[in-house]
Amino acid sequence: MSRSGPCFVYFARRADGEGPVKIGCSKYPENRLSALMAWAPYPLIIVAMTPGDEDLERRLHLKFWGQRSHREWFHPSAALDVLIAQVVDGPFDGDALPRGKRPGGHRSPASNAAASASIRLTHMR
Repeated sequence: MSRSGPCFVYFARRADGEGPVKIGCSKYPENRLSALMAWAPYPLIIVAMTPGDEDLERRLHLKFWGQRSHREWFHPSAALDVLIAQVVDGPFDGDALPRGKRPGGHRSPASNAAASASIRLTHMR
């Protein structure tokens, strides 16, 4: 999806600070958060955001690819918490993030396992 005008890369998670972190990009992060909460079983908050674009979002996804839960959601980790703190408090240098393609296609090992389980459950019905 192409976005014109200024965008923000945001980090969202459960309001209690538990669970996975979503790394997303939107012109209107607060509106995006409202849309996410329509489907979430718990309250979500934006814990950090920075001016950015889809390229910055992709590079963040690449940096944390090994922690990917599913789609744009990532398992929490000390490294992710440090990066979020850098976005909030500075200094944050998006240019230092890796560039390139995701390893092994579109799915992380964790999401491959979840997809396999989902397929097995579907065929059991």
